[in-house]
Amino acid sequence: MKVEPTLIEVVSQFKGDVPYDSTEFINVRSFESGIEPARVEAGISHTINLGDYESLKIHCNVTLPCHPHPEEIKRAQDHAFELAKSAVKDRASEVISNRNSRR
Repeated sequence: MKVEPTLIEVVSQFKGDVPYDSTEFINVRSFESGIEPARVEAGISHTINLGDYESLKIHCNVTLPCHPHPEEIKRAQDHAFELAKSAVKDRASEVISNRNSRR
């Protein structure tokens, strides 16, 4: 039996220096009745040496629900890792850029 995706609204709000509001609609496959979703998790860290024996560690952890099928789990793991990697890379670039501009 083929399950059609359901369109859902996703709202993101990041707290920090700059308020960020984003609304988007994504397709989500419904789970068959009685099937519990699997959850995958990916985390990545990056340590930046600030000099003078100081360092800054940036860490991002992403947890996603997915269908408990091996292919879906692998796809969700890859997606979670890419999200975490992108977030850490962006934040590290921001920190390095700000640090270099103060010199």
